[in-house]
Amino acid sequence: MALSKLTEIPGTVLTRNHAPAFFDWLDTMTDKVNEVEGTSTLREGVIAITADAGLNAASNGDALSGLLSFSDDGGSALGIGDFSAGDFILSSNGASSKLFYVYSVSSTLYVGDADSSYAPDGMSALASGDTFFVANDLLDTTAAEELYSIYAFNGTALVKLGDVDYATEIDNLAGALGAVVDSDGNYVAHTTSNYIDTNSDVTEDLLDIDTQLKTTTDAAATNATAISNIIDGTTPRTGVITNTTNVGTAGTNVVAEEVGDGKHFVTTLTLTDVVIGAPNAGNNSAHGALIYTFPAGVHVHKISHFNVGLTVGTVTSDTPDAGLGSTEATGAQALLSGVGATAEDYITGQTWAVALDGTAQAAAPIGAVAGLMTGISLNDTSDAKTVYLNVADGWDAGVTGNLTASGTVVLTWDDIA
Repeated sequence: MALSKLTEIPGTVLTRNHAPAFFDWLDTMTDKVNEVEGTSTLREGVIAITADAGLNAASNGDALSGLLSFSDDGGSALGIGDFSAGDFILSSNGASSKLFYVYSVSSTLYVGDADSSYAPDGMSALASGDTFFVANDLLDTTAAEELYSIYAFNGTALVKLGDVDYATEIDNLAGALGAVVDSDGNYVAHTTSNYIDTNSDVTEDLLDIDTQLKTTTDAAATNATAISNIIDGTTPRTGVITNTTNVGTAGTNVVAEEVGDGKHFVTTLTLTDVVIGAPNAGNNSAHGALIYTFPAGVHVHKISHFNVGLTVGTVTSDTPDAGLGSTEATGAQALLSGVGATAEDYITGQTWAVALDGTAQAAAPIGAVAGLMTGISLNDTSDAKTVYLNVADGWDAGVTGNLTASGTVVLTWDDIA
Protein backbone atom coordinates (compact mmCIF):
# COMPACT_ATOMS: atom_id res chain seq x y z
CA MET A 1 0.00 0.00 0.00
CA ALA A 2 1.48 3.37 -1.03
CA LEU A 3 2.20 5.99 1.63
CA SER A 4 0.48 9.39 1.54
CA LYS A 5 2.36 12.64 2.00
CA LEU A 6 1.70 14.50 5.24
CA THR A 7 0.78 18.16 5.70
CA GLU A 8 1.00 17.93 9.50
CA ILE A 9 2.18 15.49 12.18
CA PRO A 10 -1.02 13.91 13.60
CA GLY A 11 -1.68 14.68 17.25
CA THR A 12 0.68 17.69 17.34
CA VAL A 13 0.72 21.36 16.38
CA LEU A 14 3.47 20.80 13.80
CA THR A 15 2.48 21.69 10.20
CA ARG A 16 4.33 22.19 6.92
CA ASN A 17 4.44 25.95 7.63
CA HIS A 18 6.36 25.36 10.87
CA ALA A 19 9.11 23.16 9.42
CA PRO A 20 9.13 23.28 5.59
CA ALA A 21 12.63 21.74 5.25
CA PHE A 22 11.65 18.74 7.36
CA PHE A 23 8.44 18.15 5.38
CA ASP A 24 10.32 18.45 2.07
CA TRP A 25 12.70 15.70 3.25
CA LEU A 26 9.75 13.62 4.47
CA ASP A 27 8.15 13.98 1.00
CA THR A 28 11.35 12.72 -0.65
CA MET A 29 11.57 9.70 1.63
CA THR A 30 7.86 8.94 1.07
CA ASP A 31 8.49 8.97 -2.70
CA LYS A 32 11.46 6.61 -2.28
CA VAL A 33 9.46 4.17 -0.13
CA ASN A 34 6.60 4.20 -2.66
CA GLU A 35 9.11 3.67 -5.50
CA VAL A 36 10.46 0.57 -3.78
CA GLU A 37 7.24 -0.71 -2.22
CA GLY A 38 5.57 -2.37 -5.19
CA THR A 39 8.54 -3.77 -7.10
CA SER A 40 11.35 -4.58 -4.68
CA THR A 41 12.50 -6.98 -2.00
CA LEU A 42 14.10 -5.45 1.10
CA ARG A 43 17.32 -7.45 1.65
CA GLU A 44 19.95 -7.58 4.39
CA GLY A 45 21.33 -4.43 5.98
CA VAL A 46 24.72 -3.69 4.35
CA ILE A 47 27.72 -2.13 6.14
CA ALA A 48 29.27 -0.76 2.91
CA ILE A 49 28.90 -0.56 -0.87
CA THR A 50 32.11 -0.27 -2.93
CA ALA A 51 33.33 -0.61 -6.50
CA ASP A 52 36.76 -1.77 -5.29
CA ALA A 53 38.35 -4.02 -7.95
CA GLY A 54 39.86 -6.32 -5.33
CA LEU A 55 36.48 -7.08 -3.80
CA ASN A 56 34.92 -7.45 -7.25
CA ALA A 57 37.44 -10.20 -7.99
CA ALA A 58 37.32 -11.80 -4.53
CA SER A 59 36.73 -15.53 -4.20
CA ASN A 60 34.96 -17.45 -1.47
CA GLY A 61 37.33 -17.80 1.47
CA ASP A 62 39.47 -14.70 0.80
CA ALA A 63 40.61 -13.01 4.01
CA LEU A 64 38.87 -9.64 4.48
CA SER A 65 42.04 -8.02 5.84
CA GLY A 66 43.76 -8.60 2.50
CA LEU A 67 41.00 -6.70 0.66
CA LEU A 68 41.14 -3.55 2.82
CA SER A 69 41.23 -0.64 2.52
CA PHE A 70 38.78 -0.27 -0.39
CA SER A 71 40.12 1.91 -3.22
CA ASP A 72 37.08 4.24 -3.27
CA ASP A 73 37.07 4.76 0.51
CA GLY A 74 38.00 8.45 0.43
CA GLY A 75 36.88 9.33 3.96
CA SER A 76 38.02 7.85 7.25
CA ALA A 77 38.91 4.46 5.78
CA LEU A 78 37.08 1.39 7.05
CA GLY A 79 39.46 -1.00 8.81
CA ILE A 80 39.16 -4.63 9.85
CA GLY A 81 37.89 -3.47 13.27
CA ASP A 82 34.82 -1.94 11.58
CA PHE A 83 33.63 -5.38 10.43
CA SER A 84 32.18 -8.33 12.34
CA ALA A 85 31.05 -11.83 11.46
CA GLY A 86 27.53 -11.55 10.10
CA ASP A 87 28.09 -8.27 8.20
CA PHE A 88 27.21 -7.89 4.51
CA ILE A 89 29.14 -5.94 1.82
CA LEU A 90 27.86 -4.94 -1.63
CA SER A 91 30.33 -5.12 -4.53
CA SER A 92 29.18 -2.73 -7.29
CA ASN A 93 30.33 -4.19 -10.62
CA GLY A 94 27.53 -3.68 -13.13
CA ALA A 95 25.63 -6.86 -13.98
CA SER A 96 28.32 -8.81 -12.09
CA SER A 97 27.60 -7.05 -8.79
CA LYS A 98 27.67 -9.33 -5.74
CA LEU A 99 26.54 -9.49 -2.14
CA PHE A 100 29.33 -10.77 0.14
CA TYR A 101 28.91 -12.23 3.62
CA VAL A 102 31.55 -11.81 6.35
CA TYR A 103 32.25 -14.91 8.45
CA SER A 104 34.83 -15.88 11.05
CA VAL A 105 37.02 -18.97 11.31
CA SER A 106 39.43 -19.11 14.25
CA SER A 107 39.00 -15.35 14.86
CA THR A 108 39.94 -14.47 11.24
CA LEU A 109 37.33 -12.72 9.07
CA TYR A 110 36.71 -14.04 5.54
CA VAL A 111 34.26 -13.15 2.74
CA GLY A 112 31.99 -15.41 0.75
CA ASP A 113 29.01 -15.06 -1.56
CA ALA A 114 25.73 -17.01 -1.62
CA ASP A 115 27.57 -20.08 -3.02
CA SER A 116 29.97 -20.27 -0.07
CA SER A 117 29.60 -23.19 2.34
CA TYR A 118 29.66 -20.56 5.10
CA ALA A 119 26.76 -18.56 3.63
CA PRO A 120 23.94 -18.10 6.18
CA ASP A 121 20.72 -20.02 5.69
CA GLY A 122 18.40 -18.16 3.32
CA MET A 123 21.09 -15.99 1.69
CA SER A 124 20.63 -15.74 -2.08
CA ALA A 125 22.51 -14.12 -4.94
CA LEU A 126 21.51 -10.66 -6.18
CA ALA A 127 18.27 -10.55 -8.14
CA SER A 128 16.58 -7.70 -9.97
CA GLY A 129 14.53 -5.65 -7.52
CA ASP A 130 16.67 -6.40 -4.46
CA THR A 131 16.90 -3.27 -2.29
CA PHE A 132 19.39 -2.52 0.50
CA PHE A 133 19.94 0.01 3.27
CA VAL A 134 23.68 0.88 3.18
CA ALA A 135 25.58 2.30 6.16
CA ASN A 136 28.73 3.47 4.29
CA ASP A 137 28.22 4.63 0.71
CA LEU A 138 31.77 4.56 -0.72
CA LEU A 139 30.50 5.20 -4.25
CA ASP A 140 29.47 8.73 -3.22
CA THR A 141 31.68 11.74 -2.53
CA THR A 142 33.76 11.72 0.63
CA ALA A 143 31.48 14.09 2.55
CA ALA A 144 28.42 12.02 1.68
CA GLU A 145 29.96 8.76 2.90
CA GLU A 146 28.65 9.55 6.36
CA LEU A 147 25.08 9.42 5.02
CA TYR A 148 23.10 6.23 4.94
CA SER A 149 21.63 5.45 1.54
CA ILE A 150 19.24 3.14 -0.31
CA TYR A 151 20.43 1.07 -3.31
CA ALA A 152 18.47 -1.26 -5.62
CA PHE A 153 19.75 -3.83 -8.14
CA ASN A 154 18.00 -3.60 -11.54
CA GLY A 155 19.69 -6.64 -13.10
CA THR A 156 22.45 -4.63 -14.78
CA ALA A 157 23.71 -2.34 -12.00
CA LEU A 158 23.26 -1.23 -8.40
CA VAL A 159 21.33 2.07 -8.57
CA LYS A 160 21.19 4.63 -5.77
CA LEU A 161 17.64 5.60 -4.84
CA GLY A 162 18.51 8.25 -2.29
CA ASP A 163 20.21 9.27 0.96
CA VAL A 164 18.65 8.50 4.34
CA ASP A 165 20.02 11.35 6.44
CA TYR A 166 17.34 10.95 9.12
CA ALA A 167 19.58 12.16 11.97
CA THR A 168 20.00 15.62 10.39
CA GLU A 169 16.29 15.86 9.68
CA ILE A 170 15.41 15.07 13.30
CA ASP A 171 17.75 17.91 14.32
CA ASN A 172 15.99 20.22 11.83
CA LEU A 173 12.62 19.24 13.25
CA ALA A 174 13.77 19.85 16.82
CA GLY A 175 15.22 23.24 15.87
CA ALA A 176 11.96 24.31 14.25
CA LEU A 177 10.13 23.48 17.46
CA GLY A 178 12.55 25.25 19.76
CA ALA A 179 13.42 21.86 21.30
CA VAL A 180 16.69 19.91 21.42
CA VAL A 181 17.40 16.24 20.64
CA ASP A 182 20.67 14.89 21.99
CA SER A 183 23.11 12.65 20.08
CA ASP A 184 21.19 9.52 21.13
CA GLY A 185 17.86 10.87 19.92
CA ASN A 186 16.54 11.58 23.43
CA TYR A 187 14.22 14.55 24.02
CA VAL A 188 15.51 17.52 26.02
CA ALA A 189 12.88 20.03 27.16
CA HIS A 190 13.06 23.43 25.46
CA THR A 191 13.10 26.73 27.34
CA THR A 192 11.00 28.76 24.90
CA SER A 193 8.12 27.97 22.57
CA ASN A 194 8.06 29.25 19.00
CA TYR A 195 4.55 28.07 18.26
CA ILE A 196 1.17 27.65 19.91
CA ASP A 197 -1.55 25.24 18.81
CA THR A 198 -4.15 26.00 16.14
CA ASN A 199 -6.85 27.23 18.50
CA SER A 200 -4.73 30.41 19.07
CA ASP A 201 -5.26 30.13 22.81
CA VAL A 202 -2.26 32.22 23.87
CA THR A 203 -2.98 31.51 27.53
CA GLU A 204 -2.46 27.77 27.08
CA ASP A 205 0.06 26.40 29.56
CA LEU A 206 3.42 26.04 27.82
CA LEU A 207 3.91 22.78 29.71
CA ASP A 208 1.02 21.28 27.77
CA ILE A 209 2.75 22.24 24.50
CA ASP A 210 5.95 20.78 25.91
CA THR A 211 4.16 17.47 26.52
CA GLN A 212 2.96 17.37 22.91
CA LEU A 213 6.47 18.07 21.62
CA LYS A 214 7.93 15.34 23.80
CA THR A 215 5.51 12.82 22.29
CA THR A 216 6.58 13.86 18.79
CA THR A 217 10.32 13.76 19.42
CA ASP A 218 10.13 10.45 21.33
CA ALA A 219 8.33 8.92 18.33
CA ALA A 220 10.97 10.36 15.97
CA ALA A 221 13.78 8.91 18.11
CA THR A 222 12.09 5.49 18.12
CA ASN A 223 11.77 5.57 14.32
CA ALA A 224 15.42 6.63 13.98
CA THR A 225 16.52 3.66 16.08
CA ALA A 226 14.36 1.27 14.03
CA ILE A 227 15.81 2.56 10.75
CA SER A 228 19.36 2.41 12.16
CA ASN A 229 18.84 -1.22 13.21
CA ILE A 230 17.76 -2.14 9.67
CA ILE A 231 20.74 -0.33 8.17
CA ASP A 232 23.42 -1.83 10.42
CA GLY A 233 21.89 -5.30 10.09
CA THR A 234 20.62 -5.73 13.68
CA THR A 235 17.16 -6.39 12.24
CA PRO A 236 16.25 -8.02 9.99
CA ARG A 237 19.55 -9.81 9.35
CA THR A 238 19.59 -13.29 7.90
CA GLY A 239 21.50 -15.30 10.53
CA VAL A 240 23.06 -18.72 10.85
CA ILE A 241 20.92 -21.47 12.37
CA THR A 242 22.18 -23.68 15.17
CA ASN A 243 20.89 -27.12 14.25
CA THR A 244 20.16 -30.28 16.27
CA THR A 245 18.83 -32.52 13.47
CA ASN A 246 21.01 -35.24 11.81
CA VAL A 247 24.03 -34.21 13.86
CA GLY A 248 26.89 -36.29 15.26
CA THR A 249 28.21 -36.90 18.78
CA ALA A 250 31.08 -35.04 20.43
CA GLY A 251 33.83 -36.89 22.31
CA THR A 252 34.83 -36.56 25.96
CA ASN A 253 35.68 -32.95 26.94
CA VAL A 254 34.52 -31.81 23.50
CA VAL A 255 31.58 -29.45 22.82
CA ALA A 256 30.06 -29.44 19.31
CA GLU A 257 28.32 -26.45 17.76
CA GLU A 258 26.32 -27.57 14.73
CA VAL A 259 25.37 -24.81 12.30
CA GLY A 260 23.29 -25.76 9.26
CA ASP A 261 19.89 -26.50 7.80
CA GLY A 262 19.68 -30.22 8.57
CA LYS A 263 21.54 -31.17 5.38
CA HIS A 264 24.54 -28.82 5.10
CA PHE A 265 26.69 -28.46 8.23
CA VAL A 266 29.61 -26.53 9.71
CA THR A 267 30.58 -28.42 12.88
CA THR A 268 32.85 -26.54 15.28
CA LEU A 269 34.38 -28.71 18.02
CA THR A 270 35.78 -27.00 21.09
CA LEU A 271 38.32 -29.19 22.90
CA THR A 272 39.20 -28.58 26.56
CA ASP A 273 42.05 -30.67 28.05
CA VAL A 274 41.21 -33.68 25.89
CA VAL A 275 43.50 -36.58 26.89
CA ILE A 276 45.21 -38.01 23.81
CA GLY A 277 47.38 -40.49 25.70
CA ALA A 278 50.52 -40.99 27.81
CA PRO A 279 53.69 -40.83 25.64
CA ASN A 280 56.21 -43.65 26.10
CA ALA A 281 59.21 -41.68 27.37
CA GLY A 282 62.36 -42.32 25.36
CA ASN A 283 60.51 -44.46 22.79
CA ASN A 284 58.23 -44.28 19.76
CA SER A 285 54.51 -44.27 20.54
CA ALA A 286 51.29 -43.19 18.80
CA HIS A 287 48.10 -42.03 20.52
CA GLY A 288 44.64 -40.76 19.63
CA ALA A 289 41.48 -39.26 21.13
CA LEU A 290 37.95 -39.63 19.74
CA ILE A 291 36.62 -36.09 19.21
CA TYR A 292 33.55 -36.63 16.99
CA THR A 293 31.33 -39.34 15.52
CA PHE A 294 29.28 -38.56 12.41
CA PRO A 295 25.64 -39.74 12.43
CA ALA A 296 24.74 -43.07 10.81
CA GLY A 297 23.96 -42.94 7.10
CA VAL A 298 25.64 -41.42 4.07
CA HIS A 299 27.47 -38.07 4.12
CA VAL A 300 30.04 -36.11 2.12
CA HIS A 301 32.92 -34.61 4.09
CA LYS A 302 34.35 -31.46 2.49
CA ILE A 303 36.80 -29.47 4.62
CA SER A 304 38.72 -29.96 7.89
CA HIS A 305 40.61 -27.35 9.93
CA PHE A 306 42.16 -27.25 13.38
CA ASN A 307 43.67 -24.64 15.67
CA VAL A 308 44.88 -26.64 18.67
CA GLY A 309 47.44 -26.43 21.44
CA LEU A 310 49.15 -29.58 22.82
CA THR A 311 50.42 -29.90 26.39
CA VAL A 312 52.64 -32.52 28.02
CA GLY A 313 54.49 -32.65 31.33
CA THR A 314 58.15 -31.72 31.99
CA VAL A 315 59.66 -31.66 28.46
CA THR A 316 57.88 -29.45 25.91
CA SER A 317 60.40 -29.44 23.06
CA ASP A 318 59.24 -32.58 21.20
CA THR A 319 57.99 -32.10 17.61
CA PRO A 320 55.35 -34.83 17.15
CA ASP A 321 53.36 -35.68 14.03
CA ALA A 322 49.68 -34.62 14.50
CA GLY A 323 46.64 -35.09 12.26
CA LEU A 324 43.00 -36.16 12.00
CA GLY A 325 42.02 -39.71 11.09
CA SER A 326 39.05 -42.05 10.98
CA THR A 327 40.83 -44.58 13.24
CA GLU A 328 42.77 -44.21 16.48
CA ALA A 329 46.58 -44.07 16.27
CA THR A 330 48.26 -46.78 18.38
CA GLY A 331 51.52 -48.71 18.51
CA ALA A 332 55.25 -48.00 18.66
CA GLN A 333 55.36 -45.53 15.77
CA ALA A 334 57.04 -42.12 15.44
CA LEU A 335 54.90 -41.03 12.45
CA LEU A 336 51.21 -41.39 11.70
CA SER A 337 52.13 -42.75 8.27
CA GLY A 338 53.69 -45.69 10.12
CA VAL A 339 50.40 -46.35 11.94
CA GLY A 340 48.41 -46.50 8.69
CA ALA A 341 46.57 -44.31 6.19
CA THR A 342 43.34 -44.17 8.19
CA ALA A 343 45.16 -42.55 11.13
CA GLU A 344 45.57 -39.40 9.00
CA ASP A 345 42.93 -39.61 6.24
CA TYR A 346 41.20 -36.33 7.18
CA ILE A 347 44.34 -34.22 7.81
CA THR A 348 47.73 -35.75 7.08
CA GLY A 349 50.29 -35.61 9.88
CA GLN A 350 51.56 -32.08 10.59
CA THR A 351 55.02 -31.68 12.14
CA TRP A 352 54.44 -29.76 15.37
CA ALA A 353 56.36 -26.49 15.21
CA VAL A 354 55.51 -24.93 18.59
CA ALA A 355 56.16 -25.86 22.19
CA LEU A 356 54.00 -28.52 23.86
CA ASP A 357 52.85 -26.00 26.47
CA GLY A 358 49.39 -25.23 25.07
CA THR A 359 50.60 -22.86 22.34
CA ALA A 360 48.21 -23.25 19.41
CA GLN A 361 49.18 -24.46 15.94
CA ALA A 362 46.77 -24.20 13.02
CA ALA A 363 46.20 -26.44 10.03
CA ALA A 364 44.79 -24.47 7.10
CA PRO A 365 41.37 -25.54 5.78
CA ILE A 366 42.04 -28.69 3.73
CA GLY A 367 40.12 -31.44 1.98
CA ALA A 368 40.46 -35.11 2.90
CA VAL A 369 43.91 -36.59 2.21
CA ALA A 370 42.68 -38.79 -0.65
CA GLY A 371 40.92 -35.76 -2.17
CA LEU A 372 37.43 -34.33 -2.31
CA MET A 373 34.71 -36.68 -3.49
CA THR A 374 36.83 -39.79 -2.96
CA GLY A 375 38.02 -42.01 -0.11
CA ILE A 376 36.78 -41.05 3.36
CA SER A 377 35.23 -37.88 1.87
CA LEU A 378 32.54 -40.02 0.20
CA ASN A 379 31.32 -41.69 3.39
CA ASP A 380 28.89 -44.58 2.83
CA THR A 381 26.78 -46.34 5.46
CA SER A 382 29.49 -48.94 6.13
CA ASP A 383 32.41 -46.48 6.33
CA ALA A 384 34.00 -45.26 9.58
CA LYS A 385 32.06 -42.42 11.19
CA THR A 386 34.67 -41.59 13.82
CA VAL A 387 37.14 -38.67 13.83
CA TYR A 388 40.29 -38.93 15.99
CA LEU A 389 42.91 -36.34 16.86
CA ASN A 390 46.07 -38.45 16.48
CA VAL A 391 49.68 -37.82 17.51
CA ALA A 392 52.89 -39.88 17.09
CA ASP A 393 56.53 -39.22 17.98
CA GLY A 394 59.82 -40.56 19.14
CA TRP A 395 59.39 -39.06 22.61
CA ASP A 396 62.06 -37.43 24.74
CA ALA A 397 63.19 -39.55 27.68
CA GLY A 398 62.10 -36.80 30.10
CA VAL A 399 58.46 -36.67 28.98
CA THR A 400 55.94 -37.30 31.79
CA GLY A 401 52.16 -37.42 32.20
CA ASN A 402 49.40 -37.28 29.61
CA LEU A 403 49.46 -35.44 26.31
CA THR A 404 46.33 -33.19 26.20
CA ALA A 405 44.76 -30.93 23.58
CA SER A 406 42.72 -27.71 23.77
CA GLY A 407 41.41 -25.61 20.90
CA THR A 408 39.00 -25.93 17.98
CA VAL A 409 38.45 -28.35 15.11
CA VAL A 410 36.10 -27.39 12.26
CA LEU A 411 34.46 -29.92 9.91
CA THR A 412 32.20 -29.03 6.97
CA TRP A 413 29.99 -31.80 5.58
CA ASP A 414 26.66 -32.58 3.91
CA ASP A 415 24.16 -35.21 5.01
CA ILE A 416 23.04 -37.28 2.00
CA ALA A 417 20.82 -40.04 3.41
